[in-house]
Amino acid sequence: MKRARSYALLLSCVSLLTACSTQSWQERYDDISEPLMQTYQEKARQLTSDPSNYRFHFRLVMAKDAQSSFTLYAHYPNGIAKLSEDAKNQLRAKIAPIKAGQAGKKEQNIQIHVVGHSDNIPPSGTLQSRFPDNQSLSAERARQVALFLRQELKLTADAINYVGMGDSMPTADNATAEGRAKNRRVEVSSSVAQASIQVIENPEQEMQLQAIPVDFEPWWQALVIAQMNPKSNRTYQKLDELLLRALSHSSQMRVFSDLPLIRETVIEETKGKFDPHLFVEAKYGRTDRPTGSDLETGGPTRFKENDWYLEAGLRKKFTTGGNIEIAQEIGHRDNNSTYFNPKEQGRANLSLTFRQPLLNGAGFEYNESQIDIAKVDHQVSMDEFIRQVSTHLLEVERSYWALYLERANLLQQKKLFTEAEKVVAELEARSGIDTLGTRMKLAKASKAQRYAASIRSEQAVRNAEGKLASLINDPELLANDAFELVTTDSPKMFAMPTNIKAAAQIALEHRPEVLQAFKQLKAGVIRMQMTEKELQPVLDFVAEATLHGLRDEYDVGQAFSDQFDRGGPSYGIGLMFDMALGNHVAKARHRRRSIEVRQLTAQLQTTIETILLEVQVAVRELDTAYREMLAQYQSMQARQAHLDTLEERRSANLVDSDNSTYLERLLDAQNERVNTEQGFLNSYVAYNVAYSNYDRATGLFLEARQLAPKQYEDEDSGLPVLQIQKKDTTEK
Repeated sequence: MKRARSYALLLSCVSLLTACSTQSWQERYDDISEPLMQTYQEKARQLTSDPSNYRFHFRLVMAKDAQSSFTLYAHYPNGIAKLSEDAKNQLRAKIAPIKAGQAGKKEQNIQIHVVGHSDNIPPSGTLQSRFPDNQSLSAERARQVALFLRQELKLTADAINYVGMGDSMPTADNATAEGRAKNRRVEVSSSVAQASIQVIENPEQEMQLQAIPVDFEPWWQALVIAQMNPKSNRTYQKLDELLLRALSHSSQMRVFSDLPLIRETVIEETKGKFDPHLFVEAKYGRTDRPTGSDLETGGPTRFKENDWYLEAGLRKKFTTGGNIEIAQEIGHRDNNSTYFNPKEQGRANLSLTFRQPLLNGAGFEYNESQIDIAKVDHQVSMDEFIRQVSTHLLEVERSYWALYLERANLLQQKKLFTEAEKVVAELEARSGIDTLGTRMKLAKASKAQRYAASIRSEQAVRNAEGKLASLINDPELLANDAFELVTTDSPKMFAMPTNIKAAAQIALEHRPEVLQAFKQLKAGVIRMQMTEKELQPVLDFVAEATLHGLRDEYDVGQAFSDQFDRGGPSYGIGLMFDMALGNHVAKARHRRRSIEVRQLTAQLQTTIETILLEVQVAVRELDTAYREMLAQYQSMQARQAHLDTLEERRSANLVDSDNSTYLERLLDAQNERVNTEQGFLNSYVAYNVAYSNYDRATGLFLEARQLAPKQYEDEDSGLPVLQIQKKDTTEK
């Protein structure tokens, strides 16, 4: 009994030391992942909130546009060249724009030329020794101004030059005192040696860009949602409906959705190693062999024996790493040995065996690691499913707006062709009056060219329909000659408030790629922790106990009862130790897993940095697309106003005498108008696509569309099905 207590104490000490000597994989993962997340969250917080801070607020000033000049009337008394404080203040005010334009520049590219002038009264008295004539006096005045400007503008010596013109270039009458005062002057001219950048505070305000009116609708909007081909079987589709169709019918969706379900089966598979196992074994044996010793049989020269047994029991592995087995054996045995007693034996043996690792292979965490890895892999596959679905649906949305764009573009081309027909008809009506044959040919060529453009636009619509239908893969939307897919959604033209800092923080928490990278790192840490455990030697505690029963006349039933009624158990306890010298296999495996964790950490960092860049690009693109849309709208309105003016003049018979030339100008104006319409169309379609890209960049693509994964069982096959469905808005 004392020996058993000693073994129990030894086991407790070993188990306690094992539990305290290693850090859990969760703690180790937190030590790696939490500082990384904190680092990138801080990086996200340091991003600017306002995307306008990324804009280039400057105007390019060309050299010829940057020339300026001014004249300094310093009220020089006759013969004086020194600058007064009033003159200096005048100069500071004059050069303020130049100073602002040069602010912040490492290299000054400005050139200043100073010219001094005087009246016609020569210097006299003591001044004559310094300035023998008016030319030298005017040169000194120019020099004084040049020195002051160089100091104020921090210019190099070669950036400024001066000259004195004396009284050779008067601007007023030297016969009067007032005229002579005006002639005593210094003229300053500045120019930029090359193109330069001038900072401006608000480019949009300078361009006078205004938000598009809420009630504005382009003329083609009502026609885009109408049937264009009267022979077609049209189908009207909203974008949300097409997304749901794609989720239901796309073969790619089915491929994406099965992976998480496959990974889920691995969880149950790994749990299965802890399932209890029922076993049964039965065997009959007949022995008939010569014997080489009388001690074996007591006389007969051949040993003959009949043996039959049946063994049944239960085995189970525990999450501690231990294995237990309980087995009941019953059997008959008889032989011809005179020493075999009793004859015709019936036997029963009940055995219990328990084996528990104490080092290598011990502990709940180690033995449940495969289950944890399977769960993490399942979560990774779910994130991949969300990523793939978001990417596919984003492509559906892009194709939807591409179809909208092509339908609108076709309408614009048709309108342009109709207008050309009208112009040609007018020219034909004036044939023989003032229309030259060459002008008629040019007008007809324009008409034919516009018709050709409309033909190409028709094909573009069919191609866009085909691509969208292929992405959705719905049999009802097969693109064929009798099919017309009509887009019914109106594009967004209002401003969406954007915040780069908030978008980056949202992406860190919701982007599937980031979640995947963190979980892959977690799985790597678990694997590394397992190999660390396997570096330890094998030290197992083993315990066995057996109950025995034996009767003659093959009385198995009584032998079974004797197991419990007669005698006591046989038992044994001990330890089993095994250690590989050098332990190269375990060390190599642990080193490989450690390197993998390092690689996964770097991969996580790369993923996050890429995602943060994508978010910034998405927000800036949304901001840029909106500003471009406003500019294109303003351009379109201006072109339409110009065309309206030409139309009004023609209607009021206010055209030039050469009416055919005027109609040619009208054709050109129509082309310019449709170019700006196409520019506006492209810009607001790009804005709506940027809207979708923004949702995907932040990881909220599905959530923004009220979509979520749902798993259910297929009634026909009984297999699980994973599908993205519309959220039930009634659920709380």
